[in-house]
Amino acid sequence: MRYMLHLYRTEDETGISGTGFVADGMHFDDGTVVLKWRGPTSSVGVYRSLDDVRAIHGHGGKTEIKICNPLNCECHGT
Repeated sequence: MRYMLHLYRTEDETGISGTGFVADGMHFDDGTVVLKWRGPTSSVGVYRSLDDVRAIHGHGGKTEIKICNPLNCECHGT
C-alpha cells in the first residue's frame, strides 16, 4: 500500500533544512521512499526503505517520519 509521509525536525543540526516539516514524501509498495525537500535548496532523493531514510536523515531521533492519513490529512509518527 502506498502512503504519503513527511519528515519533521525538532532540531536542525546542519543549519540547512530548518525545523518543523522539512520534507514531503511517498512510500511505495516495494519499500522505496521518495522525498522532496522543502525550502530554497530543495532536492529530491530516492531511498530503498524507511530504515534507510531514518539512518541517513534521523539525526539521532531529532527527525520524525510522520505518516499522512489520506482520509483526513492527519500525520502520525513512526
